[in-house]
Amino acid sequence: MRSSLLFIRTLSIYMLSLWSFGCQPEQKLPQPTDGTVILQGQEESEGNGDARAKWIELIHGGDQTDWRSIETQNQWDHLAYLAENSIQLRNGDEWVANNQILGKWIERGSSNNAGSIEIVDFDPVDEYIYAIGSGGCMFKGDLSGFGWTLINDKIRFSGGLLFVSTLNDGSKRLMAAINGRPHYSDNNGSTWTPSVGTSGTISGWVVKNGAKTKDGRIFYLNRFSDFGKIGVYMSTDNGKTVTKLKDFQSSPDNVSLAIDKAGDNIWIVEKKSALSLITYKYNKANGANGSIDEVANAASPITNDFRANLAAVTYRDTSRLYVYNKANEFYQSVNNGASWVRVSNFASDPWGVGVFVSPSDPRKVYYGEVNSYKSLNNGRNWTKMSDWVDYYGNPVRNLHADIMYMNEYKKTDGTNMQVNCNHGGIYVSTDYGLNWENIGQLGLNVSQYYDVRTHPKDPQYIFAGSQDQGQQKGQIRDEETAELLQNISGDYGHIEFTGNGKSLWSVYPGGSIGFYADPLSQNYPNLGYEIESINESVWIPPIIPGPDPKVNEVLAAGGSTDKASAGSYLLRLKVVDDKIVASQYPHNFASGGAGQVSAIAISPQDTNRMYVATTNGRFFRSVDAGKTFVQKASALSGSHYLYGSCVLPSIKDKNTLYLSGNGYTNAPVYISTNEGDTWTSMSSGLPKTTVFNIVANEDESLLFAASEAGPYVYIAAKNKWFPLGGQITPNQTYWSVEYVEATKTARFATYGRGVWDFDVKEVMITATEETDQSIAIQVYPNPSSDYISFKGLDPTKVYPVQVMNSQGRIVGSHFVGAGTGSIPVANLPKGQYFAVVKLDRLISKTIAFVVQ
Repeated sequence: MRSSLLFIRTLSIYMLSLWSFGCQPEQKLPQPTDGTVILQGQEESEGNGDARAKWIELIHGGDQTDWRSIETQNQWDHLAYLAENSIQLRNGDEWVANNQILGKWIERGSSNNAGSIEIVDFDPVDEYIYAIGSGGCMFKGDLSGFGWTLINDKIRFSGGLLFVSTLNDGSKRLMAAINGRPHYSDNNGSTWTPSVGTSGTISGWVVKNGAKTKDGRIFYLNRFSDFGKIGVYMSTDNGKTVTKLKDFQSSPDNVSLAIDKAGDNIWIVEKKSALSLITYKYNKANGANGSIDEVANAASPITNDFRANLAAVTYRDTSRLYVYNKANEFYQSVNNGASWVRVSNFASDPWGVGVFVSPSDPRKVYYGEVNSYKSLNNGRNWTKMSDWVDYYGNPVRNLHADIMYMNEYKKTDGTNMQVNCNHGGIYVSTDYGLNWENIGQLGLNVSQYYDVRTHPKDPQYIFAGSQDQGQQKGQIRDEETAELLQNISGDYGHIEFTGNGKSLWSVYPGGSIGFYADPLSQNYPNLGYEIESINESVWIPPIIPGPDPKVNEVLAAGGSTDKASAGSYLLRLKVVDDKIVASQYPHNFASGGAGQVSAIAISPQDTNRMYVATTNGRFFRSVDAGKTFVQKASALSGSHYLYGSCVLPSIKDKNTLYLSGNGYTNAPVYISTNEGDTWTSMSSGLPKTTVFNIVANEDESLLFAASEAGPYVYIAAKNKWFPLGGQITPNQTYWSVEYVEATKTARFATYGRGVWDFDVKEVMITATEETDQSIAIQVYPNPSSDYISFKGLDPTKVYPVQVMNSQGRIVGSHFVGAGTGSIPVANLPKGQYFAVVKLDRLISKTIAFVVQ
């Protein structure tokens, strides 16, 4: 049966590839980018990722804003908010925004284009793979590729740690990191508890190099503050408790831990200086917890690289350690790190995934970057397993680009299985990479989208720009999670329609802009334009439709039309006689230190009035259709690395503008009622976060925001923002939002769980905002192991009660009152819960209780 299913899937994917790509065999597929800028004539490298990380820190205000800890706290606050303020009805509708908006959240897709997978672990007893996507959600699936189920998307898990263990009673324990801090779960991931012995902070800055020995000891590296020491930790009870074994003085990049699975040894290297590489080994016999002992201090082969990279294996009774440097030189030590000998040079530069040595056959060595490479002779010679472009000819068999994680596991029947995780999901092999099978193409719903747009002529058709799964399109029906067709490779952001909604424009990183005359029938743009000036704009430059909706024209953030020109200009791209004709407006927005163009808007009431925001929060206005621009404000919200800020002109009042952006040291959203002359904060109800995109409904009574902290809605009658997320909404970064007036839908793109719709059904604005705390309701007994009952309710009425776990997930729905005053809790795992009693449509009461 499994082979038949694989044949059907292979055939369907093959037919899809013919439909998508076979019509145009000469097309050039854009290079994957891994979120880095690739300039003309350059190759991608891990160093570009380092520049990206620095830029992200810059636009979030740097280390001093502590934005990661702020976002961690935002997540916990949102879970607590859900426990008190969201009641889901039996048909899936729910009251959100403090019970003022009735609607329904619907997952729209994609169900067939898995995004990036950070890390996996394999349970050899039940043969399930557990996986964490780059957006932080966790899935579980069998090896057929057809059985993926969601474990938890209410929590954003880190990618550096994941283990599943079978306990003595046959139950499973999961160990993973939440915001860099190790946690464990004994109920299949529904609830998570911090590992005893971790730092008291709510998050960790670095967690990496997780390894598990044959006797069940788990090791990993962790750092709990931005400037703190990185230490090696160990757990002997599958993550319930952890013990720090050693601190290191060096930076996290200079310390690397690796397990020798064949010899069952834990090794660590520390690049102490440009000339010194210290090797450590775990000594199990030294004391109750063992110790990390220094075994060698040798001349470092990593003289021109700040990273320490380690792999280890036992081969012919000898421990072999491997490191490499930025010159792509691959080194080996057979004397516990006392000396290092160069084995070969890599064919290219490995990324952070580094090198993996097969424990079952140490002659086979692998490394990853855009592509994956293999050596059959201990690293002396290297061959590319497949080129990233080959994926599109056979996605089931050929590896996707951008390798994120490699490992080897032993199946129940003793077969050795290699795993390769990348930006296209999960691949497995049982012949050391000779043949691969993609098991992540159905139901592993971790798509990473930068943007989503609905076809103006038919709201059933959507277009999505993804991270390394190309530009996608598809048809959504009813409440199904749709399959989307990938019609071109690479990364795509801003998508806009022109020509009265018939034609489409999209943007590829670095300033490549494509035009589709008829996107419903085309699988590849028929025209393109490349911004090639000295100074380009943000990573995926924003575009907006031109002032005349009938014309195929967009305005784009430059750069310049002149390749030799410096500066940041507003470009005008227009289709004329089957060509894109480019011109630029005269104002250089980079002059005077204003930064680069990060957001553009045109007044819907007067197309002569144009607005531009820059990367460092300055705002410009033109009243003469772009001939001149005048700076009206500075020190507003700075831009995010990818999208910049958003400028939204009011559809009701030509003098009213909204602006969003970095909100950790500034306000996340500003409003101006005098067309940008002055601005005031419009952030009541919003947490400190980055708001990437805001849109309005048809009468501007509601504004919808896509943010780092999730989806939000502004209710104009309340002059306040409210969380829009509900019971099934994933906890993700929400990158973009559009409002589809035909269906009264706020359509969001998430960076790790695909496209999600919120269908607005009713808005009920009342004077009551908060839960009535004067009503005294008690739960007894508390703690309980059998039933809980309620005191303080009217015995003549019936009240709906929902029980939520500590992560905000509903685990039971009941009714109490009129003779039924108790609900069972014996079936719940031990832990803390919330009973949410709905007193009427607007008022609920939340009571905490414990099951023991």
